[in-house]
Amino acid sequence: MVQAGWNGLSDLLGEHGQVAELRTRADAGDHWAAEQLVDLLGKQGQVEELRARADAGDLLAARRLVRLLVDQSRVEELQAEVDAGTLRWVSFDQAVGQAGQE
Repeated sequence: MVQAGWNGLSDLLGEHGQVAELRTRADAGDHWAAEQLVDLLGKQGQVEELRARADAGDLLAARRLVRLLVDQSRVEELQAEVDAGTLRWVSFDQAVGQAGQE
């Protein structure tokens, strides 16, 4: 029951665009908040923060970053992510198959 409450709180924070609070919770290990955070960052087009989180090993952020770059046809940046190794976390099917599903 407590977990459902935390999930609901993260949902509300995401719905209200509370990036800072979601970031704090995600950085403290709240997986649901991390999901809400990367979703919100993607919707806001926050490539740099997604990239920073992906570079720090955040698999969710890496997947969302690649999807965002694919959605926006940012081929050169996508190639840079390939060169940087970001795609090691994301399969091609995940990136392209989910493109445009916002």
